[in-house]
Amino acid sequence: LSGAGPAREAFVTAAHVVEGCVQLAIDRDFPDGDYAPVRGVVRHRVADVAVVVGEGAPPRLPLGDDATLARGDAGYGYG
Repeated sequence: LSGAGPAREAFVTAAHVVEGCVQLAIDRDFPDGDYAPVRGVVRHRVADVAVVVGEGAPPRLPLGDDATLARGDAGYGYG
């Protein structure tokens, strides 16, 4: 998953989301459908966790004490 080329982004998802998939894409601009191919997936041996690597990624979820979310922002959940 390393090497030269376009900028790569990685994010975490549940392993069952990518299990059995033959081809994956990342929607970088939901809901407009700007899709980028996934370059690799690394799944944990036991836990239901996977790291997905592709060119570009959706906007990051702001975290921390200074993070702000506003009505209408994308929602995320994990756990």
